[in-house]
Amino acid sequence: MPAGSRPRAYAFLELGIAGFALIFPWLLRAGLPPLASLYASGAASPLLLESARLGLSAALLLVPTTLMGMTLPLLAALTGARAERAGRVAGTLYAANTTGAVAGSLACAFFLLPRLGIGRSTLLAVALNLAAAAIVGSSGSESHFARRRSRGAGSAPPAAVRPAARPRDQLVLAVLALSGLGALADEVAWARALVLLIGPTAYAFAFILATVIAGIALGSAAATAALPRWRQPATALALVETGAAAASLAVVAAIGRLPATVGELVQANADRMDRLMALEFAGVFVLLAPPCLLFGAAFPLGVQLLAKGAAGVAPAAGRAYTWNTVGAVLGAVLAGYIVLPRFGIRATLVAAAAAHALAGATALARRAPHRRWRPAAIVIAFALAALGIPRWDRELLSGGVYKYAVYAAPGRLEEELRAGELAYYREGAEVTVSVKRLGGTLSLAVDGKVDATSGSDMLTQRLLGHLPLLLHPAPQEACVIGLGSGVTAGSALAHPLRRLEVVEISPEVVEAARLFGRFNRGVLEDPRLVLRVADGRNHLLLTDRRYDVIISEPSNPWMAGVSSLFTRDFFFLARSRLAPGGLFCQWAHIYNMHPGDLRTVLAGFTDAFPAAALFLVNEGDVLLVGADSALPTVDMGALARRMAEPAVREDLAEVEVRTPAGVATLYALGGPPLARFVAEAPRHTDDRPRLEFSAPRYLHADTAAENRSRIVDAARGAEVPRGLAALAALAASPPPGATLERARMLERAGSHGWAMDLYREALERPERAADAYEGLVRAALKSGRTSEAEEFLRGQAAGPAPVSARIALGLLDHNRDRPAEALEALAAAADADPRSVRALLLGAEVQEAAGNVDAAEALARRALEISPGDAEADGFLASASLARGRTDEALGRAEAVLARDLRAPRALEVAAIARAQKGDRDGARRAFEALVEAEPDGWAHLNNFAVFEMEGGDARAAARLFHQAVSVNPGNVTGYRGLSEAARSLGDSALLVRAEAALRRLGVNAQSPENP
Repeated sequence: MPAGSRPRAYAFLELGIAGFALIFPWLLRAGLPPLASLYASGAASPLLLESARLGLSAALLLVPTTLMGMTLPLLAALTGARAERAGRVAGTLYAANTTGAVAGSLACAFFLLPRLGIGRSTLLAVALNLAAAAIVGSSGSESHFARRRSRGAGSAPPAAVRPAARPRDQLVLAVLALSGLGALADEVAWARALVLLIGPTAYAFAFILATVIAGIALGSAAATAALPRWRQPATALALVETGAAAASLAVVAAIGRLPATVGELVQANADRMDRLMALEFAGVFVLLAPPCLLFGAAFPLGVQLLAKGAAGVAPAAGRAYTWNTVGAVLGAVLAGYIVLPRFGIRATLVAAAAAHALAGATALARRAPHRRWRPAAIVIAFALAALGIPRWDRELLSGGVYKYAVYAAPGRLEEELRAGELAYYREGAEVTVSVKRLGGTLSLAVDGKVDATSGSDMLTQRLLGHLPLLLHPAPQEACVIGLGSGVTAGSALAHPLRRLEVVEISPEVVEAARLFGRFNRGVLEDPRLVLRVADGRNHLLLTDRRYDVIISEPSNPWMAGVSSLFTRDFFFLARSRLAPGGLFCQWAHIYNMHPGDLRTVLAGFTDAFPAAALFLVNEGDVLLVGADSALPTVDMGALARRMAEPAVREDLAEVEVRTPAGVATLYALGGPPLARFVAEAPRHTDDRPRLEFSAPRYLHADTAAENRSRIVDAARGAEVPRGLAALAALAASPPPGATLERARMLERAGSHGWAMDLYREALERPERAADAYEGLVRAALKSGRTSEAEEFLRGQAAGPAPVSARIALGLLDHNRDRPAEALEALAAAADADPRSVRALLLGAEVQEAAGNVDAAEALARRALEISPGDAEADGFLASASLARGRTDEALGRAEAVLARDLRAPRALEVAAIARAQKGDRDGARRAFEALVEAEPDGWAHLNNFAVFEMEGGDARAAARLFHQAVSVNPGNVTGYRGLSEAARSLGDSALLVRAEAALRRLGVNAQSPENP
């Protein structure tokens, strides 16, 4: 290219990039209809659809990225540098270019996107392109750099001559391609690994990207400065790539050791989020900068080697940049779509490091082809080093340290991150999905964040399916965005739907949902279910179907990418896919969310759905229901009939929702008052994704109570949407049974503080329910309000409800390990009501726990005289027989109870132990499994089950059960002793160290003689 035309050519490149940025939205919209037609036809396979989507992306991005790739070689040509200076010039330009990229990536995360939005940020980028075009285009036929060089040298550079390709050049290009491959594969896998430690937020990805680019810039600048002192660039290139391989392996080793360190950092700085993010950025930089510096150093060295014998820097820089970029593209594709999904994050990082080792060996082969043992030595040394890196601890990595470390008790961080048995773990193409089993409870986590459980989340998951379908007069077709555990979809199919479409982006979540089959009604096998593994928002964008009900249950908006399912634009998109009279239901959380961010979510929802209502599920979750014109009128009689349908009734009863009045207690705010409540809130839109950047800042903020209080305050005296008048009236003045029903719902959902308040409210009414007293005690024990509960119960015991209140006092004292006080309260209750079976059986439980078998049996026999055939009383008799060594009698009594009630816990426990004593190991195991399922929090049952497995020689199964037992009860000394014994049998030194450390924390000598 003639020298005079180069500045104009560069200016045209920048103008082309700017112009493409401006027309990109129109090109994107033009490309959607063919993709939508293919999607809506239903004939395309998921692979074909994904290929079409990637093809569209490539077609749209190929032109601007090609223009961007041409800028560096052209800038190099503008310098007019000679071959001997090619590496320094190319390295300087490369460092400057990547420095700008660092500034751009951080500016986008911290300023441009949060404050200006995507559109204005794009215009700013266009302005920068135009400025670059103006600067270079106005410089004339030579750059300032070239003129200065000419003055210093006294002559103009020779005309460019295309050099002949040399065999050694091909080796240099191979090195640069391998370097790019390893670097991009590393970046993909680093991002996937580090979000498990610092969280999958937009800031985390910005930190990682900025570190990688900054490291490359610094490495390129350092290598450029050192080039004059390196007489053998080929040797330097070999050392750089070999060092990159070693540094990359060091990162792999370090990641496996970081969870506990990151957890301590989170614990110390959770209330200072800006400081925590700064420390996280610093940590990411310290961890990743060393290999990235070496990645960047390879480019100027490669250019210098390629430029030997050439007439200028441009051809060398162009070839180096091309092959390095080709390798980078290949590395990203191989890592993201092939290696990582099949072999995992750690294997991908080792493979990426291997690419650098191979690059180092190749560079050394170019330097000394006659000494073939040197490249082989690099490969062998790398292989030995890779084999020596310890495996990552999946329990720690999947523990969500960035989120849950703040809840760990002092000194128990690692134990709590390991809590539960890892039943499923898969590192997919986009997310890492895990399922843990803690006692009888399952929890599903995505990138460490728990998104569904079979325990406290069940109320929210079931109501997400039931509430909109109960409010809609006659739903036939529905769509659920986000499968999760499958519970919501299963609850939806309890209704007589004709078709339910479920859209889940992660195939690993689909696999994990199969573990929840007992809780989701086997939803994946239901013939009415149509499952699409796709992006939920894209599904609504591309489908031509209309739904009676759409349910959206994404994860939290602070997770990168998820906030797009909370934008005002998404809500309007969902509205456009509703059939006439359709309803849209959206889950949102009020915990760890600033009140302003909550109002932003609600504001976008009410913009799209003027007819909207907010339902408070528990202390942390809300459900938003919206319609395009008016919410349907709720007929309480029709609602009762639909709730009485067997499948619906059974499903709702599992979460203590039993009556229309109970459903009504969920209603909080709706219609114009809801719109007024959020009228001044800034909107979260596709162009201004505020939540993407504001929500992560409140990841550890305790905001649930404040948000609930603001919602309740906004509802006081507010008018009610016409269709929900009947529900709202019941919510404002619930009947006594409804208040108690709501308390049970909240207790089931783990909202123990609110549940206790409602139990107390129900008990202060004249028509109090006896079982509410024990509910109050359970809620008080869980919420730490035992003194308040004791004071209230003593007042009740001296007043209107002496028997029930004294029984509850006995239960409270029993759980506070005060047996004498418990027995005194229960004896007083029995004196007041000699026919109180509950007082007698709870007394038997206290006596049995104290080892008083005769007293426990006597109380159980008195209970049987009052209530013949009582399963719990018969269970005590079976337990007494077992304690006296009468195994056959105990088993007979237990089996008689189980013939009437298969889930009777005491009978199951006796049956399990008795069968084990009789050598019936299969029968004993079945009984233990049923017992754990019946009482998921029964840590003593897990201890016994573990002892049973240990005695049978299965130390691995025993360790798994003891681990669950200590996870349920961290003060379980017997469990830790058993875990220690199991670890010794397995030769698991790491597990033994953890078990003995826990015993020391509990004040127990791990080496004491009584230790099993």
